Amino acid sequence: MRGIAHLAFGLLIASIADLLLTFPSFLHTMLFYFACAFASLLPDLDYNAKLFLVHRGSLHSIWFVVIVLLVSFIVYPFLLLPLLLGISSHLALDSTTRSGIKLFHPFGKKSRGKLKTGSFKEKIFLGIVAIIDVILALYNF
Repeated sequence: MRGIAHLAFGLLIASIADLLLTFPSFLHTMLFYFACAFASLLPDLDYNAKLFLVHRGSLHSIWFVVIVLLVSFIVYPFLLLPLLLGISSHLALDSTTRSGIKLFHPFGKKSRGKLKTGSFKEKIFLGIVAIIDVILALYNF
C-alpha cells in the first residue's frame, strides 16, 4: 500500500476509536489522532533506510510493535492505544498486498493477499476510506 492509503486508514481507525472512547480534553483527542496517523506510517521508515533495513522486514513485524509499545509505556502510556492501532492498521493493510509481510520476521512465512500496490483497486479502497474519514470527522467534531 502507498503511504496515503496507510494514513487515510490510520485516521479511519482513530475516528472509530474516537466514537468509542472518551478523552479528557480536546488536546488528548488531537494527540490520539496524530499518534495514530503517525504510527500508521511508522513501519515504512524502512523504505527510505534501505542501506540498513530491508523493506517490509523487521519494522513490519510483531517485534517492532512490541518495542514501540514498551517505549511508549515508559515514556507516555497514553500513546499505547493509538500507536498500537496505527501500526496494526499498517501491518493489516500490507498483509493484503502481493508483497505481503512476515509478521514474525525473520521467521515464518509471509502473509499476503492479491492486492497490487498502486493498483486501481487500491485507489478505490483509498477513495472509500477517504469518504468515510470525512463523514466521521464531521460527526466527531
